[in-house]
Amino acid sequence: GTGAIAATGELGQTPATKILAKRAQLTVDDEADVIRLTLVGVDMKFPVSEVAPEHRDFLDWRFETILFDQFNVDFPINSTERRLNDLPTTELKTKIAENLETARLKELEIATAEDPAIIEPARQVLARALRAARRGDTEIWRRRAMALAVLTFSLLGFPIALLSRSSQKLVPFFFGILAVMALFFPLTYGGIQFSRATGAPAWATVMSGNYVLAAIALFLLSRLRTIR
Repeated sequence: GTGAIAATGELGQTPATKILAKRAQLTVDDEADVIRLTLVGVDMKFPVSEVAPEHRDFLDWRFETILFDQFNVDFPINSTERRLNDLPTTELKTKIAENLETARLKELEIATAEDPAIIEPARQVLARALRAARRGDTEIWRRRAMALAVLTFSLLGFPIALLSRSSQKLVPFFFGILAVMALFFPLTYGGIQFSRATGAPAWATVMSGNYVLAAIALFLLSRLRTIR
Protein backbone atom coordinates (compact mmCIF):
# COMPACT_ATOMS: atom_id res chain seq x y z
CA GLY A 1 0.00 0.00 0.00
CA THR A 2 1.00 3.66 0.10
CA GLY A 3 2.37 5.05 3.33
CA ALA A 4 2.66 8.72 4.19
CA ILE A 5 4.74 10.72 6.62
CA ALA A 6 4.03 14.39 7.16
CA ALA A 7 6.53 16.82 8.69
CA THR A 8 4.32 19.74 9.60
CA GLY A 9 5.52 23.30 9.75
CA GLU A 10 4.36 25.92 12.23
CA LEU A 11 0.60 26.23 12.15
CA GLY A 12 -0.52 29.14 9.98
CA GLN A 13 2.96 29.82 8.60
CA THR A 14 4.42 26.96 6.58
CA PRO A 15 2.40 24.12 4.99
CA ALA A 16 3.47 20.60 5.82
CA THR A 17 6.15 18.76 3.90
CA LYS A 18 4.69 15.43 2.80
CA ILE A 19 6.58 12.22 2.12
CA LEU A 20 4.62 9.53 0.28
CA ALA A 21 5.99 6.03 -0.28
CA LYS A 22 4.79 2.96 -2.16
CA ARG A 23 6.36 0.61 0.39
CA ALA A 24 7.87 0.94 3.85
CA GLN A 25 9.95 -1.40 6.00
CA LEU A 26 11.04 -1.03 9.61
CA THR A 27 14.24 -2.83 10.70
CA VAL A 28 16.61 -2.79 13.67
CA ASP A 29 20.36 -2.47 13.11
CA ASP A 30 21.94 -3.78 16.32
CA GLU A 31 25.48 -2.91 15.24
CA ALA A 32 24.64 0.72 14.48
CA ASP A 33 22.13 0.93 17.38
CA VAL A 34 19.42 2.42 15.17
CA ILE A 35 15.88 1.66 14.09
CA ARG A 36 15.85 2.16 10.31
CA LEU A 37 12.76 3.16 8.34
CA THR A 38 13.28 2.29 4.66
CA LEU A 39 10.89 3.90 2.17
CA VAL A 40 10.73 2.69 -1.44
CA GLY A 41 9.24 4.67 -4.31
CA VAL A 42 9.31 7.98 -2.45
CA ASP A 43 7.49 11.14 -3.55
CA MET A 44 8.52 14.12 -1.40
CA LYS A 45 6.43 17.28 -1.69
CA PHE A 46 7.77 20.40 0.03
CA PRO A 47 6.37 23.96 0.11
CA VAL A 48 8.06 26.80 -1.76
CA SER A 49 7.12 30.48 -1.79
CA GLU A 50 8.67 33.44 -3.62
CA VAL A 51 6.75 35.96 -1.54
CA ALA A 52 8.57 37.79 1.26
CA PRO A 53 7.93 36.15 4.65
CA GLU A 54 6.15 39.19 6.08
CA HIS A 55 3.62 39.19 3.22
CA ARG A 56 2.96 35.49 2.84
CA ASP A 57 -0.38 33.82 3.32
CA PHE A 58 -1.46 30.25 2.68
CA LEU A 59 -2.24 30.86 -1.01
CA ASP A 60 1.32 32.10 -1.72
CA TRP A 61 2.79 28.61 -1.34
CA ARG A 62 3.32 26.09 -4.12
CA PHE A 63 4.64 22.54 -3.81
CA GLU A 64 7.67 21.11 -5.58
CA THR A 65 8.34 17.39 -5.83
CA ILE A 66 11.49 15.28 -5.46
CA LEU A 67 11.41 11.58 -6.35
CA PHE A 68 13.62 8.96 -4.66
CA ASP A 69 13.96 5.28 -5.45
CA GLN A 70 14.76 4.66 -1.78
CA PHE A 71 14.87 6.86 1.30
CA ASN A 72 16.23 5.81 4.72
CA VAL A 73 15.42 7.43 8.06
CA ASP A 74 17.47 6.31 11.09
CA PHE A 75 16.24 6.66 14.67
CA PRO A 76 19.03 6.19 17.26
CA ILE A 77 18.45 3.60 19.97
CA ASN A 78 19.48 4.48 23.49
CA SER A 79 21.02 1.11 24.39
CA THR A 80 21.35 2.06 28.06
CA GLU A 81 17.56 2.24 28.32
CA ARG A 82 16.91 -1.09 26.59
CA ARG A 83 15.82 -4.00 28.75
CA LEU A 84 18.23 -6.91 29.09
CA ASN A 85 15.64 -9.19 27.48
CA ASP A 86 15.69 -6.98 24.36
CA LEU A 87 19.44 -7.16 23.81
CA PRO A 88 21.04 -9.64 21.40
CA THR A 89 23.04 -12.39 23.09
CA THR A 90 26.46 -10.95 22.18
CA GLU A 91 25.56 -7.56 23.66
CA LEU A 92 23.95 -9.25 26.64
CA LYS A 93 27.21 -11.07 27.41
CA THR A 94 29.03 -7.73 27.33
CA LYS A 95 26.52 -6.25 29.80
CA ILE A 96 26.96 -9.23 32.11
CA ALA A 97 30.75 -8.81 32.06
CA GLU A 98 30.37 -5.09 32.81
CA ASN A 99 28.08 -5.78 35.77
CA LEU A 100 30.37 -8.48 37.15
CA GLU A 101 33.33 -6.11 36.90
CA THR A 102 31.32 -3.41 38.70
CA ALA A 103 30.45 -5.92 41.43
CA ARG A 104 34.11 -6.92 41.79
CA LEU A 105 35.25 -3.31 42.15
CA LYS A 106 32.55 -2.56 44.70
CA GLU A 107 33.53 -5.62 46.74
CA LEU A 108 37.10 -4.32 46.86
CA GLU A 109 35.84 -0.87 47.82
CA ILE A 110 33.72 -2.29 50.64
CA ALA A 111 36.61 -4.42 51.90
CA THR A 112 38.97 -1.44 52.13
CA ALA A 113 36.55 1.29 53.22
CA GLU A 114 35.86 2.18 56.83
CA ASP A 115 33.38 5.02 56.42
CA PRO A 116 29.73 3.82 56.53
CA ALA A 117 28.85 6.69 54.18
CA ILE A 118 30.98 4.95 51.53
CA ILE A 119 30.17 1.34 52.40
CA GLU A 120 26.36 1.55 52.25
CA PRO A 121 26.09 3.14 48.76
CA ALA A 122 28.74 0.68 47.52
CA ARG A 123 26.67 -2.23 48.83
CA GLN A 124 23.61 -0.94 46.99
CA VAL A 125 25.55 -0.66 43.72
CA LEU A 126 27.00 -4.13 44.31
CA ALA A 127 23.53 -5.62 44.83
CA ARG A 128 22.17 -3.95 41.67
CA ALA A 129 25.13 -5.13 39.60
CA LEU A 130 24.77 -8.72 40.80
CA ARG A 131 21.01 -8.70 40.12
CA ALA A 132 21.60 -7.37 36.61
CA ALA A 133 24.28 -9.99 35.95
CA ARG A 134 21.99 -12.78 37.17
CA ARG A 135 19.10 -11.51 35.03
CA GLY A 136 21.35 -11.43 31.99
CA ASP A 137 22.73 -14.91 32.65
CA THR A 138 19.29 -16.45 33.14
CA GLU A 139 18.03 -14.74 29.98
CA ILE A 140 20.83 -16.32 27.93
CA TRP A 141 20.10 -19.76 29.35
CA ARG A 142 16.35 -19.25 28.85
CA ARG A 143 17.01 -18.69 25.14
CA ARG A 144 19.14 -21.82 25.02
CA ALA A 145 16.47 -23.80 26.86
CA MET A 146 13.80 -22.73 24.38
CA ALA A 147 16.02 -23.58 21.41
CA LEU A 148 16.88 -27.02 22.82
CA ALA A 149 13.23 -27.66 23.71
CA VAL A 150 12.42 -28.34 20.05
CA LEU A 151 14.74 -31.36 20.13
CA THR A 152 13.64 -32.43 23.61
CA PHE A 153 9.93 -32.35 22.72
CA SER A 154 10.57 -34.43 19.60
CA LEU A 155 12.65 -36.91 21.58
CA LEU A 156 9.81 -37.28 24.09
CA GLY A 157 7.04 -37.55 21.51
CA PHE A 158 8.66 -40.37 19.55
CA PRO A 159 8.52 -43.12 22.24
CA ILE A 160 5.12 -41.91 23.46
CA ALA A 161 3.71 -42.38 19.97
CA LEU A 162 5.20 -45.88 19.64
CA LEU A 163 4.20 -47.03 23.14
CA SER A 164 0.64 -45.74 22.88
CA ARG A 165 -1.87 -48.55 22.34
CA SER A 166 -4.62 -46.15 21.37
CA SER A 167 -5.75 -45.80 17.77
CA GLN A 168 -6.30 -42.12 18.37
CA LYS A 169 -3.41 -40.18 16.86
CA LEU A 170 -3.98 -37.21 19.17
CA VAL A 171 -3.33 -39.21 22.35
CA PRO A 172 0.51 -39.03 22.09
CA PHE A 173 0.21 -35.35 21.25
CA PHE A 174 -1.96 -34.79 24.33
CA PHE A 175 0.52 -36.55 26.64
CA GLY A 176 3.39 -34.57 25.11
CA ILE A 177 1.59 -31.27 25.71
CA LEU A 178 0.73 -32.38 29.25
CA ALA A 179 4.40 -33.08 29.98
CA VAL A 180 5.39 -29.70 28.60
CA MET A 181 2.78 -27.82 30.62
CA ALA A 182 3.28 -29.79 33.84
CA LEU A 183 7.06 -30.10 33.79
CA PHE A 184 8.94 -28.02 31.26
CA PHE A 185 7.53 -24.53 31.83
CA PRO A 186 7.29 -24.72 35.66
CA LEU A 187 10.85 -26.06 35.91
CA THR A 188 12.27 -23.59 33.39
CA TYR A 189 10.67 -20.44 34.75
CA GLY A 190 10.96 -21.62 38.34
CA GLY A 191 14.67 -22.13 37.67
CA ILE A 192 14.94 -18.59 36.33
CA GLN A 193 13.45 -17.13 39.49
CA PHE A 194 15.53 -19.40 41.73
CA SER A 195 18.80 -18.42 40.04
CA ARG A 196 17.96 -14.74 40.16
CA ALA A 197 17.15 -14.95 43.86
CA THR A 198 20.01 -17.17 45.00
CA GLY A 199 22.72 -16.95 42.35
CA ALA A 200 22.49 -20.70 41.64
CA PRO A 201 24.06 -21.65 38.28
CA ALA A 202 21.56 -21.01 35.50
CA TRP A 203 22.83 -23.93 33.40
CA ALA A 204 21.51 -26.25 36.10
CA THR A 205 18.25 -24.52 37.06
CA VAL A 206 16.97 -22.93 33.86
CA MET A 207 17.82 -26.01 31.79
CA SER A 208 16.23 -28.38 34.32
CA GLY A 209 13.02 -28.67 32.28
CA ASN A 210 14.98 -29.97 29.31
CA TYR A 211 16.97 -32.33 31.53
CA VAL A 212 13.82 -33.87 33.04
CA LEU A 213 12.04 -34.32 29.70
CA ALA A 214 15.18 -35.80 28.15
CA ALA A 215 15.48 -38.25 31.06
CA ILE A 216 11.82 -39.29 30.65
CA ALA A 217 12.34 -39.71 26.91
CA LEU A 218 15.41 -41.90 27.44
CA PHE A 219 13.51 -44.01 29.98
CA LEU A 220 10.64 -44.52 27.53
CA LEU A 221 13.08 -45.39 24.75
CA SER A 222 14.68 -48.01 26.99
CA ARG A 223 11.24 -49.50 27.71
CA LEU A 224 10.48 -49.50 24.02
CA ARG A 225 13.66 -51.41 23.33
CA THR A 226 12.83 -53.95 26.07
CA ILE A 227 9.30 -54.52 24.76
CA ARG A 228 10.45 -55.02 21.19
